Amino acid sequence: MLLDTSFCIDLMKEQAGGRRGPATEKLASLGEERLAISVFTLGELFAGAESSRNIRTVSFLKRSGTPVPLMDILIGTSAKEHGLAVLTRDVSHFRRIPMLSVIEY
Repeated sequence: MLLDTSFCIDLMKEQAGGRRGPATEKLASLGEERLAISVFTLGELFAGAESSRNIRTVSFLKRSGTPVPLMDILIGTSAKEHGLAVLTRDVSHFRRIPMLSVIEY
């Protein structure tokens, strides 16, 4: 199963806050499921960290209004290419990719 950026972010927030939320619960329920993270998800995580340090960049990107983030398209097509499902809470972007298995938590 390929983990989406939203899942990784939620998991990190829950762990940092010392609480057991939906991402932590979902991870625990997966047992021995083989998990993967794409280079695109890693890129989004780094870009998000960098953007949070530069508020002007964040404001500019919000005003420009991208309907489906390019990274979500890349993550979804990467999962599809490898025959993997995408685990995410942000299903609206991924459901637009034909024949992609999307698992919501």
